[in-house]
Amino acid sequence: MLLKHQPIRQFTVLCSKISTKKTEEEIIEGYKAVLLSTPPGQCLHYGKYHLSTNSKKIKVPPELLTFLWILRYCIHDADSLHNLKTFLSPDTFTTSETMIECPLLTVDFFSKYLLSSVESIVHDIIGNKKEFLCQKIREHYVSKHDRRLFPKIQEFVYYSTASEFIKIMLHYKENPIFREDNIHTTLIQQMMKQINPVLTTKEEEPFYEAKNIYELFFSSIPIIIKQQQRDHWKIILSNFKTFEQHKNQESFGSNTTIKNFTLSLPIQNENGTWEAISFIGFFENILQGKNLLTPVLEFMTEEPKQSPTKKKQRNINEEEEIEVDEQSNDDIQEINDNLNDDEDDNDEDETGDEINVTQSAKKRQRAETDEVTNITPTKRNKTNPDKLTIQLDQSKYTNIKNTVRNNLTKIQQLIDNDVEMQHKAEIKVKLKVVLEKIEDIFTPVDAAFIKKNK
Repeated sequence: MLLKHQPIRQFTVLCSKISTKKTEEEIIEGYKAVLLSTPPGQCLHYGKYHLSTNSKKIKVPPELLTFLWILRYCIHDADSLHNLKTFLSPDTFTTSETMIECPLLTVDFFSKYLLSSVESIVHDIIGNKKEFLCQKIREHYVSKHDRRLFPKIQEFVYYSTASEFIKIMLHYKENPIFREDNIHTTLIQQMMKQINPVLTTKEEEPFYEAKNIYELFFSSIPIIIKQQQRDHWKIILSNFKTFEQHKNQESFGSNTTIKNFTLSLPIQNENGTWEAISFIGFFENILQGKNLLTPVLEFMTEEPKQSPTKKKQRNINEEEEIEVDEQSNDDIQEINDNLNDDEDDNDEDETGDEINVTQSAKKRQRAETDEVTNITPTKRNKTNPDKLTIQLDQSKYTNIKNTVRNNLTKIQQLIDNDVEMQHKAEIKVKLKVVLEKIEDIFTPVDAAFIKKNK
């Protein structure tokens, strides 16, 4: 039905990667056949991992799957249908003259910040048995006698969470206004205006591309839940019915509504105690200048762990095969050339200690102390046994170096332009990042020298 009507029909054809030799009707009929043959339990969309996942995907354009996902999870009753129709109405949001379309009504926005955030919450946290929240749901909200209710809980959380996002945007319209102008709201605004390019190395993370408060908040919710699940899982699940309240395997008991599958967020009140608050309530507190997103900002400024692409390379000095990051080969060669050029100078050093930079992904995996260097014992240099050899990850070192430099520069600018220290919170965050990254370099190197000197 959806593919019969414009503009979905034309949009689907434009997004298609099928050969242009096929007619529009042939393309549409092909997609219809794929959709009709898709089993009911098949995942529609994998969120931010959709393009990279190896899981079985429905072979139609992801943009079309986004539309189908919206129709499936944003509508569950008469009220949610009304809300979605109102949301999509052309006169609900005001679009400035400089914009072709409202940013909140684009497929890209829905895919990155509504769909992907909900998928991260329901699939990656609630549906992941390694996550604490998933374990608690299975322990307290699903009896061992009615395990078939767990997939139903997941499905209902999809409905409730998607609907909550729509409600927030309907309430605050296209441009939510901060109620206060303080260090917390200033930090958020700066985060949206200028994201540090060094930090965007975390793959598939929409958080770093957030340009408005909706995008920042929606992409932060999975992170907040993940951070708070161990300490405040009861608060997050405060609306849920425990399994004692629904012992019947076929139902959740009488008087159960979508409210009983709506997640809450933990918030600390003025007395220092933690309590549950709705998504829209949490969002309102952000607009009022409450310091709620700092833990998220601190977490997202940590350096990402990278999975290297490996290939074999011969290490001539040690006469053994090692594995290296494919993208770092040129850098490694340049470093080795520089070391060879400086060999005479190094031999004349009073202590004879030298850090010989090599790249060994296999050895890094065996290290147990840190992510940047590997201080696992390696072969001694036969010509100079006093030299110390460690493995240094070139890409991580570069990331740390750039992060330290950029944050120090920003701190200096803030101090120079902020006599009254209005940006104290932001300075503290950036200083913490700098100190952590410096330790990432110094600690393992110091440990390597201690190990060598024993």
